[in-house]
Amino acid sequence: MKELVLHLGIPKTGSSALQVFLARNHAALLARGVDYLRIGEFMLGVEGRISAGNGAYLARTMLSPDSPAHLPDTERYRAEFREAVARSTARIGIVSSELFIDARREALEALIAELGEDGITVRALYYIRQHDQFLTSSYMQQVKRHACTESPESYARIAYRQHPYLRYHSFYRHLCGIFGADNILCRVYEGALTKGDGLFRDVLGALSIEAEGLAFAVPDINTGLTPKDVAIMLLINRHQPRMQFSDLVVENAVNTGAMMAGIAHHILPRWLIAEVEAYFHEENQAMARDYFRREQLFASPPYTGPVDSITPESLSPAAISMSALSFEDVISFFGGLLVRYDQRLATLEQRITEMNSAILALRVEHLSPETAGS
Repeated sequence: MKELVLHLGIPKTGSSALQVFLARNHAALLARGVDYLRIGEFMLGVEGRISAGNGAYLARTMLSPDSPAHLPDTERYRAEFREAVARSTARIGIVSSELFIDARREALEALIAELGEDGITVRALYYIRQHDQFLTSSYMQQVKRHACTESPESYARIAYRQHPYLRYHSFYRHLCGIFGADNILCRVYEGALTKGDGLFRDVLGALSIEAEGLAFAVPDINTGLTPKDVAIMLLINRHQPRMQFSDLVVENAVNTGAMMAGIAHHILPRWLIAEVEAYFHEENQAMARDYFRREQLFASPPYTGPVDSITPESLSPAAISMSALSFEDVISFFGGLLVRYDQRLATLEQRITEMNSAILALRVEHLSPETAGS
């Protein structure tokens, strides 16, 4: 192996879908001299499920010991990684996890130095996204999987100052200090989506990998919700639903075509979008000039949101009856969920029937004349 690519994310830039694509194309990529290492949560990618990538366990060993996600058995997972690299006959290795975004600097530097002793260059690949869309997608994740009941405005007003990697130029300079400027591959998420098969072909292009013959049919992974679904979920989240319930909501949105991954979201109020853009203006300009050698970081202006945000007050039964949520919207939402539950119940009934038939067959065999006399 001559080169190892660490895909760092950032969060909310299609990492789960990319990990599924890489895992399912493992053999075809290997034939091209590219090895998406079979470590970490590789098999979740093969199964088309949300994961933290094949670098999940390695990245978790690099987190601060105070982090809830930190793995204390560091040698076990680092040995797994080293063995995978040593076994690989590929020219390029790929390890992907958004958790690398929070890795300790000294841990990354130690990894780079260790691989450097074997003549392996480590490069960092990551995507940046327009801030209002990052915040909206991050908010939807909290609504879908963490029973969030905050309004999008309330969430975003705090969140946009909390993530250091959203200061794109400062984060880029931080990575340059670790990997070296020549080993940084930064891409724009919105720009990738304008191409056929979007993110996947963009990554292949960035790494100079031949795309012909690869399978691009990857299901929507961790897709977003419509504003109407968000409004309903905020009310439901007051009852603390299980994560499996919200998974059904997302499955229903995908199956009905109500929402697709990568689509622009419009739920933040316009004044907040303007505030966020002003906050990051200098960082964006510096990143555009320093890395991309252009004047504007993103090709299009920020998405224009609604005049007002969704608020808890707007979610009262009286307010909803007067809002854009129609009776048809509510029936579509809950009707879709009932159909999903019915399908799952049908599958469960079939399995129970098959188990009962197998048990009955064993009993008959046990009581047959041939076995009775033995």
